[in-house]
Amino acid sequence: MENDLRHKRQKGQGMASRGQSEPVMTSDHPVVQCVDLRATFGREFRYAWDEAYWEERPDLRRIEAPWLRIIPCKFGKLYPHGDRLLAAYCPAGAIKRRQLQALPCVEVVQGGGDGPEVIVTFDVADIEAVAKVLKARRPRRY
Repeated sequence: MENDLRHKRQKGQGMASRGQSEPVMTSDHPVVQCVDLRATFGREFRYAWDEAYWEERPDLRRIEAPWLRIIPCKFGKLYPHGDRLLAAYCPAGAIKRRQLQALPCVEVVQGGGDGPEVIVTFDVADIEAVAKVLKARRPRRY
């Protein structure tokens, strides 16, 4: 499986195989852009608001909203990390943490030792592999 993920990354597939060519980036933020999770993955994954969204001043919510969207998962959450990077937070325990760290597309940013949680970053094109490990919530199909 590891070789399959590397092969997929080298060929530049990922989002393109799902019919998307590029992620939708924010344009309203004055400092830095991030991937707009709702616009890019709204049909593939559920999205929710981070807890900090409700504490943000109402006049700034529109500007900060793309930074405060998350994709909830059974074993953690996915969120924007800046530019084309996404981050995954996994407090689920040793087995899921090791599975997440074993992916060739991720880079450990925090944790990763024997601690109870880990935060990794990855390119937006590799979201399917990370979402599979963390079991990202999918939208309901009626």
